[in-house]
Amino acid sequence: MSDKNQIRTFVQNGQMSEAKTLCVKICEQNPDDVESWFLHGMLDGLRKDFSNAKICYDNVIRLMPAMAAAYYNQGIALQELGNYKEALTAFNKVAELEPDFQNINLMIADACFSLASIFQSQKNLDEAESLYEKAIESRPDYHQAYNNLGLLHKDNKNYEIAANFFSKAVELKPDYVDARSNLGHAHEMLKNYRDALTAYQKICGLIPDSAEAQYSAGLQHESLGQFSEAKKCFSLARSLDPKSNRYPMVLARVFAAEKNYDEAITHYEEAIDKDPAFADTYYFLGRVYMDINNKEAAINHFRKTYELSPDHVSVNYYLAELDPDSNKSEAQTRYVAELFDNYADTFENDLVNNLQYKTPAVIHRQVMPHLGDSRDLVIFDLGCGTGLCGELFRDVASRLVGVDLSPKIVEKAREKSVYDELQVDELTTSLQKESASVDVILAADVYVYIGDLKPIFDAAVSALKPSGLYSFSVEHSDGDLYELQSSGRYSHSVSYIEGLAASAGLYVLSHATSVLRKELGADVEGDVYVFARSAE
Repeated sequence: MSDKNQIRTFVQNGQMSEAKTLCVKICEQNPDDVESWFLHGMLDGLRKDFSNAKICYDNVIRLMPAMAAAYYNQGIALQELGNYKEALTAFNKVAELEPDFQNINLMIADACFSLASIFQSQKNLDEAESLYEKAIESRPDYHQAYNNLGLLHKDNKNYEIAANFFSKAVELKPDYVDARSNLGHAHEMLKNYRDALTAYQKICGLIPDSAEAQYSAGLQHESLGQFSEAKKCFSLARSLDPKSNRYPMVLARVFAAEKNYDEAITHYEEAIDKDPAFADTYYFLGRVYMDINNKEAAINHFRKTYELSPDHVSVNYYLAELDPDSNKSEAQTRYVAELFDNYADTFENDLVNNLQYKTPAVIHRQVMPHLGDSRDLVIFDLGCGTGLCGELFRDVASRLVGVDLSPKIVEKAREKSVYDELQVDELTTSLQKESASVDVILAADVYVYIGDLKPIFDAAVSALKPSGLYSFSVEHSDGDLYELQSSGRYSHSVSYIEGLAASAGLYVLSHATSVLRKELGADVEGDVYVFARSAE
């Protein structure tokens, strides 16, 4: 029997050490024997000695540079050693030598995927994206590559692109739970709550005892104003995960939204017992006490929030209104700027698709009959956001100015090219730079973040030309003046608005009561006014 046949016999009999010893002997005696080096490499691979296997295939390639199988096995050894870049080079060489080599596209795809994962972990995202795309090119059904591409874009906050990749991953593999979870989160960040709910419900179907999926589905129900369904999901999640501290908090939120304040207080207090250092629990409990007009309890809980988290922008905003000695203007400015900076990426989608935001259209309908044929107006859009109001008035303006406190929102507006000028500024300050030079001032859904409107009214009147128009919306209050609601938004009474207008020299052209938008599934009613400055 020849030595090489003896090696094969040893392997068949499981005598790997004997086979290895004989193989080494042959290679030492005849270092140019291609077949012996190849057998040597295969033996080392079977023994998981990939470093030596790689050396053996190097020798094969040295002796026979066009042997595709040697590059293929070399690539496998390199991949096992974690040398994915060199493995990919080897597999690409196989494809070059023998395009139809068995499984070569799968091996190229796997090498690309592994190398891309390393680049992604190193935050080299351009290289990672390119390699994931090459992996998919070699293997179009590579669901993990689509999922990882989605993660790459999600980490960059490109949630819409990410959602498309996650959708492709679950299309290829419907029971791919990680991709469904990622899809749900991407839709959640886009505030596409119905699509997010669908993704999480699919996971609940695949894994009925997943507390995380039930919890996530509950959050979407809550955002959609489906409180009964939210409570069912949270309660089921709690039964599956009884040691978690998060359920009293979310159940309390839902009870508060349902105006079941006793249950809300009970659950918030349970949450405090479980985690007395979590500032947000005191904050939300304070808002409940605002809802039931227990101002003293609200202040106490807001102060506790502040004690635990002095930089809590929202609680500073509430305390500024409830504490007469505080700096209201500064707190309001910080709160609004941070709120809308954080909201900028999903602002328009959420307002239009989830909240059914109608205020710009209502203002437009109220104002247009008073403009006649004018097409060269100077218009200021206060709290311009992304330009939903401004774009309705673009065709009647020769100078359209958008003003907002949020730099990120202003950048979103800039992308639309609606405005002639955009200012990141406090609204009153912006108007004070104008003197009887503005034809129309608009403020859609802005004054809900300002309690005392006298300074902004005075600035508006000074900025308006004689007979200039001033149109804005407020949420409706049945009180005498204005009040801060637990939502963090102010409501203003008709008598307060009309009194301010009269004292500022404004007369009413129209006043409409209208549904302005939705909040947790319920209509939010408000007042839309059009005033004119007295002709002088």
